[in-house]
Amino acid sequence: MTEDRQRPRRPRDVKAALLTLAWLACIAVIVFVPGVFAMLAGLDVAAVAATTAFTALCVLMAAWLVNLR
Repeated sequence: MTEDRQRPRRPRDVKAALLTLAWLACIAVIVFVPGVFAMLAGLDVAAVAATTAFTALCVLMAAWLVNLR
């Protein structure tokens, strides 16, 4: 019988995964930091949610435009 073995991860795969995680972390910071600043400024929850939603929409539109290239 043969055993199904996973091939060991190559350093290139690990670097690609780390780069992907770094990009996702940057996107999360871009999306949530304006909302945090709005909370610190004393705005109500609706304004904070609207700020975060608007920023997320901008990030999604940018991702869509990048994929159109």
